[in-house]
Amino acid sequence: MLVACLESPSPVDAGGVGNPDTSTAAGDAGASPGPDAAQADGGASGPRDAAVFMVDGSVSGTPLENVAVQWPGPIDLCTRWRENNELAQEVARKVHVAIPQQVRLGLQPWQLAQARVDGLLVEKGNLSSQRWRPSEDSIGLSLRHYEVSTTGDYTSLQASIAHDLGAAGVLVERYQLYRSAQHTEPVVIGGGEDQVGFHLEMLGVPEPIELEACQGEPDWEKAVEVLRATRAGRHLVIHRYMDTRQLVRRGTYAVRLRGVQVAFTDAAWAVIESGDFFAQTYAAQHHNWFEDSLIDFTQEPRLYHTVFRPISEGGAGIPATPERLALNDVQGLDTLSYIDLTTRNPDGDATTERWDVQGGWTRVDDTVMTRRLTCDDASTFLVGLSGNGYMDSFQLLTCPQAAAPGYSLEGVVPVWFAEDPAVIGTLIEKAAISPASSSGRAGHSVKVGAFTVTFSTSNGTSFFVDVRDAQGQSTASYLSDKGELGPYPEPRHETLTAQSGAGDVSMMLERQRAGQGDGMSTIYVPLSFSMTFGGRTYVVDAMDRLRYTNTHHNWEDALEAKTGDGLVLLWRTRFLDEIHHEVEVKRESGEQVLAPTVLE
Repeated sequence: MLVACLESPSPVDAGGVGNPDTSTAAGDAGASPGPDAAQADGGASGPRDAAVFMVDGSVSGTPLENVAVQWPGPIDLCTRWRENNELAQEVARKVHVAIPQQVRLGLQPWQLAQARVDGLLVEKGNLSSQRWRPSEDSIGLSLRHYEVSTTGDYTSLQASIAHDLGAAGVLVERYQLYRSAQHTEPVVIGGGEDQVGFHLEMLGVPEPIELEACQGEPDWEKAVEVLRATRAGRHLVIHRYMDTRQLVRRGTYAVRLRGVQVAFTDAAWAVIESGDFFAQTYAAQHHNWFEDSLIDFTQEPRLYHTVFRPISEGGAGIPATPERLALNDVQGLDTLSYIDLTTRNPDGDATTERWDVQGGWTRVDDTVMTRRLTCDDASTFLVGLSGNGYMDSFQLLTCPQAAAPGYSLEGVVPVWFAEDPAVIGTLIEKAAISPASSSGRAGHSVKVGAFTVTFSTSNGTSFFVDVRDAQGQSTASYLSDKGELGPYPEPRHETLTAQSGAGDVSMMLERQRAGQGDGMSTIYVPLSFSMTFGGRTYVVDAMDRLRYTNTHHNWEDALEAKTGDGLVLLWRTRFLDEIHHEVEVKRESGEQVLAPTVLE
């Protein structure tokens, strides 16, 4: 049976991109969805009446008839790098879609035709112009395709549901099922199976954007790579944290970026880093050759709030900070590899310099280092990585032995070595290693370039590290615990919640630690703020609509959140008055909407 009805428009017909509003009132069907409300309903079928335009059969009388569809919890969907795409293509298709738990009635066509989505977030960045929260009433719905076929004892279903999100594009929910009467287990959306998939169709992107679980596959490895570049005698070092597979596919290894750290060896205390999805975009050709990836620190909330926005507003006392690193032809063939480094200066101007890449990416993580060893119970561990900036640090490749110090040192890889940056990421073989002892501690001495580094321990957990130059003069000496390189060290963040005694006013603030302030103070940056009052909940999570004020001892910290539709949500703490949470709401014109209210 073929049924043709009015078709939902393509993304190009859905209206211009405009200025999407990321801060909408949730949980209220009548709430204004923000400045793009007029564009959000691009479907000719109307926002509430689903369009059905291809149905061939039903699952009645088949093994799929009574199969339940479960959506047990929220799902986070991201794009994965596509081989051979140029950087501009990867940036255009980079997107994150967060979908809360939804209800699915079953697999009959009339049930899928009612399969709406609500409360989702579409992001192409962390600014308000790059985020959309379409309201449920504004989302068009189409059952694009529904086809049932039976071969022998097996029945297959192919179906697709189009959710027209207006300026955010069209989210397509796809079902591909193949079942016999012996397989009646539920279909679980977001359960790690391939039966239900999603893609996004966006204006300006010629192909559908395939979406996959952001957390990745459990069998992928946690990898760490290092890359070094030079300019005028200075050294720039990048440590990149990612997920990958040991087995390559047609000569190309998979890449899912998780974090990046950038530092100069003559300013090791000033590490610039990010674990944000939008701050890192990977682009490379077959075999991972000719890599043209982008590191964009303007998308990192900690740097946006403490560096880049203050500079743009004329703030004083802010040092020049790397803003963007554009890699060019890294690991190419017979080409010069370089990095275009753009720095934001204290006066607001930007300068771009070219840094020459030395070699290519080198994996230095525990997994790949241990794989090089042939002994049983081999292990690799880190010695010397500091929590604030970098100090000399090394990966020690070891095999067990009965004699002190309890292991034989088979190799050493400098992860950070400011004394001789050229050796960073290089494997130092056993020929350069000799036994050594110091003050009753057993260990080894290692020739690292022109330097000698001694590692000694009395308990196999804490290590004394001594670095000496060619003249035998000490350049560094410290105690370090045995550690692990990776995964990316996510910054500490916390969520504060409170509500009024009557429960009619509540708030939730998610903030992240960005550094240490004076004395016992902590420097926080906001990630999101939500507030419920008057029966409506407002969510603000775009960087440019959040402003956090840090104070001495954090005793009078405050937050301002602009919803995008004229409201300003205010939060403050007054520690000396024993008030931990006080909220207020005003209009941007200054008119008070909610008087100051103390929450517990």
